[in-house]
Amino acid sequence: MMRSLFAGISGLKNHIVRMDVIGNNIANVNTTGFRAGRVSFQDLLSQTIRGAAAPQGGRGGINPAQVGLGVSVASVENIMTQGSLQLSGKPTDLAIQGDGFFQLMLPDGSIAYTRPVFNEFDWLTYGAVNRKFAEAVLEEIGSRHAFVFIQDYHFALLSRLLKRPNIHTAQFWHIPWPNLEAFQICPWAEELLDGLLGNDLLGFHILYHCQNFISTVDRTVEALIDYERSAITRGGCTTLVRPFPISVDTETIAAHAMSPEVAAEMKRLRRRYGLGKQLIGLGVDRIDYTKGIPERFRALDRFFDRYPEFQGRLVFVEIGVPSRVHIDAYQRVNDEIDEVIERVNWKYQREAWKPILYLKEHVSPLTLRAWYRLADFCLVSPLHDGMNLVAKEFVASRTDEQGVLLLSQFTGAARELTDALLVNPYATDQLAHVIHLAMTMTPEERSRRMRKLRSAVQERNIYRWAGNVLSSLLQFEFQET
Repeated sequence: MMRSLFAGISGLKNHIVRMDVIGNNIANVNTTGFRAGRVSFQDLLSQTIRGAAAPQGGRGGINPAQVGLGVSVASVENIMTQGSLQLSGKPTDLAIQGDGFFQLMLPDGSIAYTRPVFNEFDWLTYGAVNRKFAEAVLEEIGSRHAFVFIQDYHFALLSRLLKRPNIHTAQFWHIPWPNLEAFQICPWAEELLDGLLGNDLLGFHILYHCQNFISTVDRTVEALIDYERSAITRGGCTTLVRPFPISVDTETIAAHAMSPEVAAEMKRLRRRYGLGKQLIGLGVDRIDYTKGIPERFRALDRFFDRYPEFQGRLVFVEIGVPSRVHIDAYQRVNDEIDEVIERVNWKYQREAWKPILYLKEHVSPLTLRAWYRLADFCLVSPLHDGMNLVAKEFVASRTDEQGVLLLSQFTGAARELTDALLVNPYATDQLAHVIHLAMTMTPEERSRRMRKLRSAVQERNIYRWAGNVLSSLLQFEFQET
């Protein structure tokens, strides 16, 4: 794969070509306060290109400038605050300006049962944001050849607006693509599909989401579908639809997890929270309604009720990073989480022990690695998730080959991490039973499972993801003028 990427990049050496990356907060992916294992897209692309010819995708290699490939990154924050791009006379990022359309897109792309909200003003604002980005990108590119890499659902209309003979676009859609029936409730379904079909390459995490997208297009708009090639042609333009399972920087996470600093932080956390020799369960989430956090705590309630021998012995640590609390749906789930934690802790607490330790705060990468290393099990139980990188970060951190991963069957990661204990977050009794399996698993079985999980994550790291996307995009040729 890396050789084909190198060949594709080297083939551009006779052209001056730009790679522009458009996304929300992509200049610094560490937006949730704890995901430093996810490198910035600018660094990721540069390192992938530089390492394209190195053995096993190493980071030594060619310089992008030597093959005429420039890499630039435009994030929502950067473009919105450069002066020329303003909405209502106020610099802003899309997460604030597009609140209503966030509520539209997220429930519509998820099997988490939250009623979507459709508001024409939000849709018009969403379109205005996409047009402003298109204007900025077109001004930057001018008449030069350029590859444009677009990130996520914030820019569903952008590729169609950028469609020019000198521009090739690829877009990666991070959230799940819903089935046809769910998507068609959106009043602007055809406009969204037409926008996305302006891409030369459209990526999802898993094949299932690709199939959902193709089926949706087939039943919603006029287009020619080539199922064998996973290609869609509309208005004379062809879009290739491909799965690209995203991942983490495995080597960096593992090296950090083994450091003396993390070992010292592990001791500090045990002292700070009075954990002593207690067993530790861990949840790490951005707080929103798709993460299944209230369901997780109800399962813990059932666990302590069914297996009282773990009362006083196990503490479940939930690291919950606040997210979009100005949106009603997010505020409601925050309130629900607080209520469930208070009830469970009141029911079981004894002396200084409480079953749930809730840390509603941003934590440093150092502290996060320490929690990953301390955890006897990590419970990743979203109601629906395109991939979920917390699961992969936990596995990458466990260089000791211990710890058990409990993973929702409704995540993209469950397709790769098959040696995790897969759970249905809606099934409270089943989840309580699987927690018990994790707590009573033998060290030998824990080690066997973790070795296989680590092998899967190491093989499909973030650089392989970037290499696959880039090598697919670089196959497109520009028309000679």
